[in-house]
Amino acid sequence: MARPTRTPAWRRYLRFLRPDVNADIDDELRFHFAERIDALVASGVSPQDARAQALAEFGDVPSVRTGLRAIDARLFTRRSRTEDLMAFGQEAGHAFRRLIRAPGFTLPAVLALALGLAATATVYALLDAVVLSPLPFPHAERLASLSSPMPKINDTWGIARHQLFYYKQNARTLEDLALYRSDEGTVTRGGDAQPAKRARVANVSASIFNVLGIQPFIGRTLTAEDNIPELPSVVVLGYDFWLSRFGADAGLIGQTIDVEGFPMQVVGVAAQGAS
Repeated sequence: MARPTRTPAWRRYLRFLRPDVNADIDDELRFHFAERIDALVASGVSPQDARAQALAEFGDVPSVRTGLRAIDARLFTRRSRTEDLMAFGQEAGHAFRRLIRAPGFTLPAVLALALGLAATATVYALLDAVVLSPLPFPHAERLASLSSPMPKINDTWGIARHQLFYYKQNARTLEDLALYRSDEGTVTRGGDAQPAKRARVANVSASIFNVLGIQPFIGRTLTAEDNIPELPSVVVLGYDFWLSRFGADAGLIGQTIDVEGFPMQVVGVAAQGAS
């Protein structure tokens, strides 16, 4: 019976392309198997009996091979992570030292990086708010925004108040329309000890609440009569502003507050999340 060929140790370190774990394990098993046979033969055992005894001592060779592969995989994974961390630390240290030695290059590089990150964050915030995150209104996918292009001045304007009636009479694909113009204003309350507060305000048509599906938390929303110029001005407060500025005072309904110096009667508070 042929004796297993012993693989020279130096061959296990000449796998230049990539590690061959299976071949390395087989080489190692053959090496130890041959060493055991030599030891038995040297003690007086015949070569045939030495081989049989060596096989018996090694046991289930396929199971041993599988176990060695699993051990090697765990060691390789652990070693790869450690090497990656060490390489990252070395590269970061090298880059930091290079930047310190060249301050004329460092400042523009850091500034460009900061501007790039800020621009990326801004674009993502806009994309998330406009495209990815749905509007906080029922049936938001059915909402559309109309505008008037002004090609002569290369601009786009919103729909004017006098155009609303025309669109409502002639639009065939729109269920309802509403106007709004947002701004910031100073809100005060007569006899209130709290100072005036700047807040986001909007001049809207009464139909905005029906278009956006906004329900009142307390009080009511606007009606068509509220759009009549001769009647007193009224206001519907946002839930968050009502909570932070007026302490969720339900008695505020029917009282008057000043918005940019104009008295307005509070008729309701919009539902939470609608403002």
